[in-house]
Amino acid sequence: DVAEAFLRNDSIENLIKITCKVLDCERCSLFLYDKMSDMLITQGAEGLGKEGIKVPKDKGIVGVVFTKKEKMKIDDAYSDYRFNMEIDKETNYTTKNLLCFPLYDNMTSEVFGVLQAINKKTRHFNCDDEELIKYFSKQACALIKSRNTNNEALRKQERLQIIIRFMVNLFTLDDEVKFSKALNELLLKL
Repeated sequence: DVAEAFLRNDSIENLIKITCKVLDCERCSLFLYDKMSDMLITQGAEGLGKEGIKVPKDKGIVGVVFTKKEKMKIDDAYSDYRFNMEIDKETNYTTKNLLCFPLYDNMTSEVFGVLQAINKKTRHFNCDDEELIKYFSKQACALIKSRNTNNEALRKQERLQIIIRFMVNLFTLDDEVKFSKALNELLLKL
């Protein structure tokens, strides 16, 4: 059940599995942009195994979807000059057709990733598949935003605990040197 999958901790992986099944394709991948490396990195992939994929943000079909902020449907990957064949070589896989949709931050309209479906099992991806991947992309955005919000809340909670411990210890400090040292330690932790 889709709703149950979203509630589990591995909700991104479940969403990708469901997307793959509903779109009737061999593989699905979720790429998120990593600012530190300036790369798109898989955060989950159905049919890929544990090895992840990293691609420059402007390379391959995924890179085009990310930079142009537009969906793409490619019926013959190897005939499209934008297709990055290096990934197929690295993964020992042959991409025939694919469908990609950008992941948007609703607040800023900024693209932060791409949802990709590869190799429709029956012919090519169609208009119905485009609507479905759009739906699943919105679900992925909501899951990622929820995960990021939870991570931020945990960081804030940890900071608050550090401050509370400092305040409790404040009453045990009997001179300015100890207080100054404790305050510096607090600032370093925060």
